[in-house]
Amino acid sequence: MSSVTSRLVVKELHAHRWLIVGAIAAGTLALVLASTGEVAFNIGALSWLTTIIACGVILPLYGIHQERKDRALLFALSLPISPTGYAVAKMLGTLSSFLSLWLALTVGAIILVLAAPDIPNGLLPYVLLLSGFLVTNFSVVMCSTLLTTSEAAVSAVVILTNMGVTLFMMLISRLPAISEHMLAATPIWNSAFFMILIVEAATMAIVLSLPFIVISRRREIV
Repeated sequence: MSSVTSRLVVKELHAHRWLIVGAIAAGTLALVLASTGEVAFNIGALSWLTTIIACGVILPLYGIHQERKDRALLFALSLPISPTGYAVAKMLGTLSSFLSLWLALTVGAIILVLAAPDIPNGLLPYVLLLSGFLVTNFSVVMCSTLLTTSEAAVSAVVILTNMGVTLFMMLISRLPAISEHMLAATPIWNSAFFMILIVEAATMAIVLSLPFIVISRRREIV
């Protein structure tokens, strides 16, 4: 990674620092709330989920889409960096910003499941699969903002990915290989869990590679 790319990544992290801190604080409070009772668990879990989803939309929309819409990326033409290199920097910066809060809140959720006496440890595989889906969802939104300035297209992606979270939760919770062990005293790491995890990882890898392929063929950065 070149020094210019590194500085641009750091710039992204610095620009989003308060969003990251606020999200971690809000997500942590949600997890603490979730540990206090059955009703509170549902409210806290929903708040934790909403925090991650919201940040997964805000970061790409304001960090990438708004800049491209305002043609603010034209300043990059004066930098010693190629259009593809700039796209890499924007992706890494935005991805690093999201991963910092996502990782903190995912670790917090893991601690909650393992430490809270009233929450079955068998829920852990479901939590990890959901967290994996959230970061994959974010990757789809981020890459769509890199590839298009169309408000309609980006809005459609945001709506579909948000709907996708609900559908994913419903489908996973109805898979016998997952649902039958969610109330178990210990986590069950079966083939279904690893298969879903592999699909999530593969989808994320494919999605993240698309901007490089498309932008590298463009003659302009915007």
